[in-house]
Amino acid sequence: MSTPLIWIAFPGLLAVAGFFLRRWKRAVAGVLSATTLLLAMLAWFAPIGETFRLGPWAFTLSDRLVLAGRLFLLDVSDRPMLVTVYLTLAFFFIGSVTAGVSKLFVPLGLAMGAILVGSLAVEPFLYAALLIQLAVLVGVPLLSPPGREVDRSVLRYLTFLSFGLPFLLFSGWLLSGLNVEIITPSEILPALVFLGFGFAFLLAVFPLNSWIPMLTSRVHPYAATFIIILLSTLVLTLLIRFIESYPWLLDFEIIQFLGVLIVFTGGLWAAFQRDLGRLLGYAIIIEIGRSILAISQPGGITVYQAMIFPRLLALGVWALSLSLLRKQTPDLSIRNVQGMLRYSSLISAGAIVGHFSLVGLPILAGFPIQLMFWSQLAQASFMVAFLTLLGSFGLLVGGLRSLAVLLMGPEERTPGVTESRSAQVLMILGLLAIIVVGLFPQWFVTLLLG
Repeated sequence: MSTPLIWIAFPGLLAVAGFFLRRWKRAVAGVLSATTLLLAMLAWFAPIGETFRLGPWAFTLSDRLVLAGRLFLLDVSDRPMLVTVYLTLAFFFIGSVTAGVSKLFVPLGLAMGAILVGSLAVEPFLYAALLIQLAVLVGVPLLSPPGREVDRSVLRYLTFLSFGLPFLLFSGWLLSGLNVEIITPSEILPALVFLGFGFAFLLAVFPLNSWIPMLTSRVHPYAATFIIILLSTLVLTLLIRFIESYPWLLDFEIIQFLGVLIVFTGGLWAAFQRDLGRLLGYAIIIEIGRSILAISQPGGITVYQAMIFPRLLALGVWALSLSLLRKQTPDLSIRNVQGMLRYSSLISAGAIVGHFSLVGLPILAGFPIQLMFWSQLAQASFMVAFLTLLGSFGLLVGGLRSLAVLLMGPEERTPGVTESRSAQVLMILGLLAIIVVGLFPQWFVTLLLG
């Protein structure tokens, strides 16, 4: 038995089975939610690369698999990535039925996760670019189910992310001809330039980020948020690997500059949004920028890993809330959601609390990690901390506007669709989780970081 078989091949086969059984939507969602949660727990506790005994039998969990001449490697260092990916899948699959996504969401989401894990496991890097593009293509029917007209935002998503493929392929080709042991910065610089352009498209670096708010406002917010989080998490993991292989990259401060640029411009646009879906998109952009900023600092990978779980909670609850609100309104523009807090109080509260958790307000899940993040930036550079603070202030302004709009509205408005019992339960659990993590951050920080 090998780790690629467990965390790549097995979920891939389950995704295929789920696709053919998609007519039983609730059963497929339940089984695959439990399976992905089990895979996340197994990734945390499994003795990778070690021999263990099960009764009279002894097993060795190999960390490599050779398939069609390509090496797939998942060792102990990949444990945090595996836990993050499959915990993200389980988290979004659990709320998928309530969110009202298509029957393809769970099986295609699992397939997308398995393909992206494979892109990080495959060697050489040249094949990783092809697998990332395959995952992007799998996301198209997930965003635009068969039988519906493909929205312009989905075409823009496909276009922008596909533009990154040639840069990744060319950089992979250049890197394959270099000897890593005797390489010099001048020799690797051309490959890194092309790699940087590839990452710029995949991580939606300004001004290449217009597809994210467009996607979250025009298609299903839950599906859009899931795809963006999953893709950005895997691409950021790939970026971390390159920084660990070539630590002198941080000396140029280009990664730090890109992080500041993303957060500042994202916050600036977030302050003036008149659509809650677009506001969610800019919040995701800001979180990507914060992640890049954290990674660019000395010892910042630990801070980045601590940011993942609170961010997942906040964005998941926020996306679920907007998905439920969208069932009651034609769209998520300010004009159509006015006063919804009076008629759909629990759902509206989810959108507000999720938003303010990302801002970093006290007692919410994002607050302790934001303190750690700001402390790290303040020690590095006052200007970096100041510009990043301005971006976060823009997100706060957008949150205050959303709160005002959801509170105020015409008195004669009648309530829309009644909140289902499952929606109420999921929203209460999500809100409680955000508050508990904010009040007792040591519980999950100790668990994740040891």
